[in-house]
Amino acid sequence: MSGIERPKEKQLAKAIEMIYEWPGELKQGWEAQPSGDDAYLIKRANGSTRLVKIHEPIKTKDGNRIPQIDERGLLMVGDWSVLIGEGIKHGMHARKTGRPNSYLVFNEKMRNLGVHVLYKKKDGQDVSLLAGHLLKVGDDVIPVMPRKKDIQLNVVDKDVDNGKLAYINVIIPGDPDNRKNGAPGVFLQPKRVGEPAQFVEVVGEQKVVTALFHISPKGNRLDYKFRDGPTAILVNMLEKKLQQCKDTAIGVGIDPEEYHEYVEVSKTLVAAQNKWQKGSMLLNVGPEMFRPKVKEHSYDGPQP
Repeated sequence: MSGIERPKEKQLAKAIEMIYEWPGELKQGWEAQPSGDDAYLIKRANGSTRLVKIHEPIKTKDGNRIPQIDERGLLMVGDWSVLIGEGIKHGMHARKTGRPNSYLVFNEKMRNLGVHVLYKKKDGQDVSLLAGHLLKVGDDVIPVMPRKKDIQLNVVDKDVDNGKLAYINVIIPGDPDNRKNGAPGVFLQPKRVGEPAQFVEVVGEQKVVTALFHISPKGNRLDYKFRDGPTAILVNMLEKKLQQCKDTAIGVGIDPEEYHEYVEVSKTLVAAQNKWQKGSMLLNVGPEMFRPKVKEHSYDGPQP
């Protein structure tokens, strides 16, 4: 799907997950330092070193690989990557937030150390950038983990199939097709407390649930589960097949759990049902959309 025009209707809900990830397999404790024209000295965690030149093949345990510089501040050699810099605080990392000059810093145990703003002191320590990928806090040099993509849910005030029109978009930095290839669907508000909101897509000619959203107790986050359309179709098909097997077994007077085909279909169904991608999103707009509608009660008593 490309070139989808976004509706002008009122926004009812908006949620986002920002996904950060190192490119390739990051070599923990390794550093790459410039050493002359197009050359880098790789310092391994054990103290050993190796000099490599950009675009000149080197031998590795996986065969010949060509070192390249990634624009996010890493030296790439095949499928693995090395942070470019010196004296880096390995294990810690920072993440650029949506606010100007702001970074979230995490320690080795993934504990959030709070927002750090450039050129403002944090706990008495100066905060600055040594390079686009290195944040300096006091004497610590902290690598900035690249933002890989955003996953966005948008629900608008347009009635569609007993629900509201919604889109799930994957936003990749620098991709010109951002917000054009989003998946349109129908957002269904929960009917009962504790039930998830649903995102329904049309895949082929079938309507299937491809996302579920549970709101947090504080109402500021969503726990989600995503699956692709073919998996959702497979689950529906297997559920019908399982019921048929159960009816067949009962019809001939045996326990379904002793019927070979029922057991095999059941195993396949469980495997398909577990193919959910799970995560958490920040809910910016519309927490009421993820809770059951509040019924309006008429008042028949005396009027004031």
